[in-house]
Amino acid sequence: MLSKFPSVLLLLYSFTTNCIGQKNETQCTQYSNAYKAVASCVGLGLTEVPSDLPNNITELNLSNNSLSYNWTGDILRFKNLTRLCLSQNNISFIEVNSLSETPLVYLYLQHNMLENIPVEVLHISSLKYLNLENNNIKNLTVPLRHYRTTVRLQALILRNTQLSLLQGDIFAGLNLRSLDLSFNNLESLPHLVFGKGNMKLETLLLGVNRLSSIPSSLQQLTVLTHLDLSYNRIKTVDDASLTGLQNLKYLYLSGNGIVSMADNAFSHLWLTRLNLSSNNLTTVPTSLTSMSSMKMLSLGGNPLGQVPPGMLQSMPELHTLELQKVGLSYLPSGAFSNSSLTHLSLAFNQLQALPMDVFSGTALKVLQLQGNLFSQFPRAAATLETLQTLDLRHNNIAVLQHVDDFSRLTNLTRLFLHNIGLRRIDKEDIFHGMESLEELDLSGNDVTTLPPNTFHSLPSLRRILLGQNRLQSLPINIFSNLTMLSYIDLSHNELEYLSVLSVTTTPKESTPSQTVLLENNPWYCDMNLCPLMDWHSKLHLNVSTPGPMCATPANMTFHHALSTVCASGTDTTLSTVTTSLSGTDNTSVVSYVSASDQTLTVVLVILAVIVLFVLVVVGVMRYRWKKKQAASPDVMPYFSPDIRRQYLEDLQALLPRPDSCEPVYDTIDDLRCPTAASSHIYALADDDLDTRSIASTGTYLSFPGYNESTTYLSVIGDEDDSKSITSHATYLSLIGDTDSVDSQPVYLTLTATDVDTNCAGIDSTMLCDEDTASLPGQPVYSYPVWRGQFPREKSTLSCGSISTVSRVILEDLEDT
Repeated sequence: MLSKFPSVLLLLYSFTTNCIGQKNETQCTQYSNAYKAVASCVGLGLTEVPSDLPNNITELNLSNNSLSYNWTGDILRFKNLTRLCLSQNNISFIEVNSLSETPLVYLYLQHNMLENIPVEVLHISSLKYLNLENNNIKNLTVPLRHYRTTVRLQALILRNTQLSLLQGDIFAGLNLRSLDLSFNNLESLPHLVFGKGNMKLETLLLGVNRLSSIPSSLQQLTVLTHLDLSYNRIKTVDDASLTGLQNLKYLYLSGNGIVSMADNAFSHLWLTRLNLSSNNLTTVPTSLTSMSSMKMLSLGGNPLGQVPPGMLQSMPELHTLELQKVGLSYLPSGAFSNSSLTHLSLAFNQLQALPMDVFSGTALKVLQLQGNLFSQFPRAAATLETLQTLDLRHNNIAVLQHVDDFSRLTNLTRLFLHNIGLRRIDKEDIFHGMESLEELDLSGNDVTTLPPNTFHSLPSLRRILLGQNRLQSLPINIFSNLTMLSYIDLSHNELEYLSVLSVTTTPKESTPSQTVLLENNPWYCDMNLCPLMDWHSKLHLNVSTPGPMCATPANMTFHHALSTVCASGTDTTLSTVTTSLSGTDNTSVVSYVSASDQTLTVVLVILAVIVLFVLVVVGVMRYRWKKKQAASPDVMPYFSPDIRRQYLEDLQALLPRPDSCEPVYDTIDDLRCPTAASSHIYALADDDLDTRSIASTGTYLSFPGYNESTTYLSVIGDEDDSKSITSHATYLSLIGDTDSVDSQPVYLTLTATDVDTNCAGIDSTMLCDEDTASLPGQPVYSYPVWRGQFPREKSTLSCGSISTVSRVILEDLEDT
């Protein structure tokens, strides 16, 4: 709450920070210049004022010690002492005549055990500033004007002192300009607590008390400019509540639960800053229509539901408007057009889109849209050429699309896209035009990859946050030419390897000065990662943190891995990094090669070539041997002569008449071209025929010279499971182990160079033709070889009415 106060209010606390310092190790420290001599004895456990301090000191800091009852010592010897800090001690009493004769101007007694304002303090005639914050002063009953200190006292801090009772005219007749009574238990103020017609008090802080209404005693403060009544129990503001405060400029009424305001509540005021946030207002108060002097207005946290048209017309000087958490689901066209707004908060509403003219004619500099329901980048915001800060955190923008155009955001310096559900960036160089952008937050999303030129148009970029994503790699040189870049957050991603060139701003940079966060990634710390670990060790990082940890080896820091895994390397500089680019995104794969490894690498490569050569030679010899075996009718690897003879006899016995079907030939060498226009060539296969290799491959059966004939090929196994594929005039019927061939047509092209229309003999080796151009969309597979071998089992064959029967002997098709 107090962070929103204007700077003039902070004057009340400007001196407090001088009294709280870091703990000294041994003794008081002293320094002096032409204007002051300072002694600091912070946190030394002192129980009295040190006797060895020089008499000429002007400032003495004794905070955070053990001073209690009899602590003062001979403090009167400091004739020039103007500032005394006694905060954070155990002081409950100050002896008479111990301070009254000192020339003190500033006295700090906060965080002690005082139960009253010490009388001795009130007799310091030169005192202007007295801080009694965080003591136990519950009641003030004696008017302060009876003491000498009231002549010059200008600022009195009684913040958080458990104060619950103020009697009579306790502050009447004082020359106070600032009074802080906040964070207490006050339920009311006496009518004349400030006297009649107080012409001095300018700042009054009454926030976080128990006031149920605006005290009438405030009407006596005719020169008051700053009034804080926030977080009390005020429910209504009447016409007369603020009467007499004609000089009031800053009014804070937030957090009271106000439900209504009179139409003329502010009519006589010239407010420039009004905070009505966190109340129960359902409409924008009509009393605001007369606030032509208003410059900053806070209405956030009220259930307004809508913004009335023309709301800003009566406030021509308004430059800051806060409408966060007011239940907005839409905005009327031109709601903020042609206004003086420079700062606008619409955060944490239910907005899904913005009218294109909602900001027309408005020179916005800061726009807060976080916590809404935007599914696309709001294009109305992309038209604001004067915009400097845009906050879109906590929305649902999954994709930055090609249509998104940010080229008009030339003055944007800060862009927050944290936790917007972003999965990808479709457009390369998406941020083109943002030449002034200094900070970009893309953290907390689901991004896995980034286009190579994503950030190349951001020459002013200083900070980029990519943490808490799912990045597995980064393109090389993605940050190249970003000479201003000093902070990169890549923590909490899925990075295992990363090239140094992916995180440096220039290709030859070896000792960068930027901060790069790599923690909480599954780093695979082998030799390939050594250049990155070496480079990272040279960064100027906070040495109190352990730094990145390796996932493999487990529980090993980069520093430890650099001294163990990379110990065999000779020179871990960028010259040892070899980068290969894969894919269109130039993702880096880094190889770390040391001088001691080069010989071993060459030997391994030579051995691999020799082994490959031997394998090729053996494969060629085996292929030739099988071809020779297939061409020889005397080679029958699976059957004895008796089984072979019986098989042929059984096969021929199935034919009804020898004159109606051609003889069954032993081998493909004896096969002749079909003599009829409609023929049936039977292919006999063993029971190991694996037809899963040709399922759905798209091959076609044809015989040269018979393009118009209907030729059937049956592959016969040892089962009667027939799956016929009849989607083509010429088809392949697979009988046997064909469970994988279901609904897809199987086309098989057979070619042989010596086949012609004169029915020349068909060579014993026939290969599948690769050319399937006549069948669009069908894949091409390797060439299974058809060989003249006998099957192991007998099968059932029926000639039926087919005019011509021939036999083709098959070996297993190789699994493709």
